[in-house]
Amino acid sequence: MRILVNDHLTEEERYRQIFRTHNYEDNELIFVHGFQDFKEFIASQLATKQFHIDAIITGYSAFGHGSDILKAQELLYFKNSFIGSYSNSNFRIAAIPVILYSESTGLQKRPGRSFDFVVEKNSYGNQDNLVNSV
Repeated sequence: MRILVNDHLTEEERYRQIFRTHNYEDNELIFVHGFQDFKEFIASQLATKQFHIDAIITGYSAFGHGSDILKAQELLYFKNSFIGSYSNSNFRIAAIPVILYSESTGLQKRPGRSFDFVVEKNSYGNQDNLVNSV
């Protein structure tokens, strides 16, 4: 199962450790570090090269990280608005599930534009909720 992760570079190792403990291999995680990188990945790797992913995890950086480069809400809107397909044209990009993984899960849900799962980051190391959501 390939997972596209949109979060800060400093969080990469955290994701790797979480998924390693559940027998995921490092090559199953693909990292982008901001909304602009995400858009480029969708356009070049999914729509053009027909790469396959199974889920998207995004962080939310509006609190405590300065400017919001992750833009979780915009990412969701962009993905849902994308009309192209991926994986040898077998799946619509808009159908890829998106998981919000953040300390602050207070993003307002808009009708038809909500995250498939919302998982709160915790500081005590147990991240089973994230893996179970995936």
